[in-house]
Amino acid sequence: MPKARKESDMVFNPGEPIHHSSRTLHLLGDSTCSIKESRYRPETGWGEEFSPFLAPGWSLANWAVNGLSTRSVLSSGVFDKTLDSLAAGDWVIVQFGHNEPKPDEERHTDPWTSFTENLKLIVTRIRENGGNPLFLSSIARRQFIDGKAQHTHGDYPQAMKQVALKLDIPYIDINHVTMDILDAMGEETSKDIFLHLKPEESPNYPKGCADDTHLCSWGALFIARIIYEQVASRFCDLPFLGSTI
Repeated sequence: MPKARKESDMVFNPGEPIHHSSRTLHLLGDSTCSIKESRYRPETGWGEEFSPFLAPGWSLANWAVNGLSTRSVLSSGVFDKTLDSLAAGDWVIVQFGHNEPKPDEERHTDPWTSFTENLKLIVTRIRENGGNPLFLSSIARRQFIDGKAQHTHGDYPQAMKQVALKLDIPYIDINHVTMDILDAMGEETSKDIFLHLKPEESPNYPKGCADDTHLCSWGALFIARIIYEQVASRFCDLPFLGSTI
């Protein structure tokens, strides 16, 4: 069975707004959230499944891109496109952490220096353009040792939390939440969330696939619902939240 694709192997494919309305929720993140090309299906980003959780009058713009970090989102032009599309009163979910430890100069950040400074800059520019940021830490990878789900994102979730506290930004540690879910599901059943395919199960993966980072279509909807529930339970007055479905 082939190894899971590396983030750096993925194609940049920024999403465009699904439809226009008076207000927009923008998603800014990496491949766990982004829109997928047909050749990678059934891999699905959770952002592709989030529209049903929006309130009436809100649309979704998924700007997440495979392989992005806080450094590359600023240098690649993706963040500039997001700002160009931002209107006063819009919200932006910012989710980074998966690619920050990557060794290449284009993406690597340190959690307590460059990562936090990049987040502060992102927040400043969103607010300057009339938008409102919300922080999510990265979803957990499926990594178990002795039957226990492991933390794989280092200090990045905690560093993001500190920026959120300092700048008064809603923050949810989805990494911690999803780790607890993986623990509850167990090492075998938790495969159902991720891109685990048997040989010949999908024409895009004839030899099968064992990817413990990226989501299958059901897993993307599952994670989208978890994110909605977490946001709604902690910040129930946010205007983009729809009724429970």
